[in-house]
Amino acid sequence: MMWIDELCRAVATVDPGFPEAVQPAPPEDVARLTALVGRELPERYKQFLSVMGSYDGGLFYLERCDMRIGSVIAYCERQKLAGRAVDPDRCIPIGIGADFGGFCLTLVEGTTEPAIALFEALEPDEIVFPELPVLVFAKAFLFEMAATGRRLTIGEIPGETADSLARKLIETGFDKEWYSFGNNFYLRHGGGGLVISARDPRRPTVELGGRDETSLARTLSGLRSVVGNVEYRERRKMSLPEIRVLQRQTGWS
Repeated sequence: MMWIDELCRAVATVDPGFPEAVQPAPPEDVARLTALVGRELPERYKQFLSVMGSYDGGLFYLERCDMRIGSVIAYCERQKLAGRAVDPDRCIPIGIGADFGGFCLTLVEGTTEPAIALFEALEPDEIVFPELPVLVFAKAFLFEMAATGRRLTIGEIPGETADSLARKLIETGFDKEWYSFGNNFYLRHGGGGLVISARDPRRPTVELGGRDETSLARTLSGLRSVVGNVEYRERRKMSLPEIRVLQRQTGWS
């Protein structure tokens, strides 16, 4: 089973309509993008395209990034007409941002799988995810946490680093997901979960949620058992089905 099939199966546990909603990229579009970038596309990206290359079911809507292969092709064609071209040895664009450049694949020295970097002015910028499956699973995890329609955000937690907080939570029964990386920890707690993130590892922030209200409450209780009675801000979050309705209304999908 391809990693992208596993992703669809995981998302379907909170959004049963997701596997039927995503749309693969037509083979002719994959061939066109390959010709435009001037090299074979990485295998995991081709797998992504084979399942959701024409529509990602809403996964990247809140990211304000258009991952549709048609949009990437249109971008590359505009650059070609303007006499500019992406250097495929440096990066391959995979998503076009609404208010930022977008995402691209870029090979990091000493690795075999391309990383995900921000894409600006035909060049890879800051690396934000170590590989494509990590990016996609991480976004899916956030929607799973928002199944109740809300997530809770906790600001800086004094006296903890991202790593120390993650270790303490794991010791109390939280499970670390495989797509955790650097100072970004995705932890599952029954039907709930939380994300620890920190640009500065000494100043971690936490966002948590759950598949249902009971799971959300238990996850918050589990966090408080480690860090005390922290305050939180509640944020309304759209579900994937809600996003798809909105996209249909605006002609996106």
